[in-house]
Amino acid sequence: DVVVDISSMRLGLGPQIAFSDSSGYEKSHKLFAEFNAITFYPLVRSLEVLSTKPEGIQTQVLVKSSQSSQTQPFSMANPTKKVQNGDLKKGPFPIAVSVSGKLKDQKNEMEMLVFGDSDFVGNNTASAKGNGDLFLNMVSYLAKDDDLISVRHKTKESGKISATDTEIKVVKLATFGLIPLGMFLTGIVVWARRRKL
Repeated sequence: DVVVDISSMRLGLGPQIAFSDSSGYEKSHKLFAEFNAITFYPLVRSLEVLSTKPEGIQTQVLVKSSQSSQTQPFSMANPTKKVQNGDLKKGPFPIAVSVSGKLKDQKNEMEMLVFGDSDFVGNNTASAKGNGDLFLNMVSYLAKDDDLISVRHKTKESGKISATDTEIKVVKLATFGLIPLGMFLTGIVVWARRRKL
């Protein structure tokens, strides 16, 4: 199944990109103690934490999708299959889990962070909101550098302007029509006055 979220469209994204915010993070875990940024997960699969685990292994759900998320069946064999309303399940869903502990025959304790998506740190999404920070915090956590797990400084974002179609048309009319027309008319008035002298 794939987690979809219609409310992603309010953020300018498609429904195939699930997201999580501070309400979906496990705040008792070191990774999320001070982490509040929104993270995005394109085509993420929900995870299932099994109730029976090998002896010595602990699991903890780290990230859940938003309350408005749903899962829908998905198959690579038939990716365009129509989805029926009965096929959709309501969220939130686990999309990241921590697995830790030691198996009987292991000497050292292990720690894994399992995500239902690997694209959240891809070129297109690593710079989106908190994805890059989360990934860097994950690496620091797994490397046992707990001092490096923090809220990263914000980088300056480019100043993007958002405007409606009507506003764009008005700006184009003023730039390419009214201003040149005003300069042309001013030139004619100045020329006519000088000619009279």
